[in-house]
Amino acid sequence: MKKIGHVLAVVGAVWGWNAYNKDTTVPVPDLGLGHVTSQRVHNVGLVADRNSQIMMSGFMFLAGIVLIGFGSIKREELSEDDKDLMKKHGITRDEGKFIFRECKYATLAEAVNHARLLSSEPHSES
Repeated sequence: MKKIGHVLAVVGAVWGWNAYNKDTTVPVPDLGLGHVTSQRVHNVGLVADRNSQIMMSGFMFLAGIVLIGFGSIKREELSEDDKDLMKKHGITRDEGKFIFRECKYATLAEAVNHARLLSSEPHSES
């Protein structure tokens, strides 16, 4: 997830830089009126296109930063005692959830208490 985040952030930043520096003017032919000093005017369509590209690149950059942040979160490792307790009660772990039979629990203590309740063991706070 972090690699995808880095790619999105870099692509979004480069795209935003290019969009920001995009020329939004177009040449105007000299009509001989005399009061027009500039030979270039801003094209509203090009300005809108540049703004859209800047917004999209900003969203891409922010999505990349969010993916980098979530990819940096490390899962908590279990101690050997916790692993032994899981093995004893037949509890497994999948995607951060503890699974006992068909039930999923957020914490190991909840899964162990349920397993002990079903096996009629006295339970304690784990």
